[in-house]
Amino acid sequence: MVIQISPCLENELRRVASQRAQALDDIVAEAVRQYLDAAAITEVTPEDITATQEALLGELDDQPEWDHEKESASDEAR
Repeated sequence: MVIQISPCLENELRRVASQRAQALDDIVAEAVRQYLDAAAITEVTPEDITATQEALLGELDDQPEWDHEKESASDEAR
């Protein structure tokens, strides 16, 4: 995986690595891990999912009925 960062952020990561006497790779790995942990959805309940689905159904009233068989045939043709 490649993550592009600004030169300013790169310099800050290098400074932190130097201060902590740690390898830059270790600092970056820890920063990415913390970011992913913070971004993860961890407290979703079945009720949350149901409420979201019900809210979305109201927005889909004007949509034609989904034809699963037609979609499957389209996928197989690819």
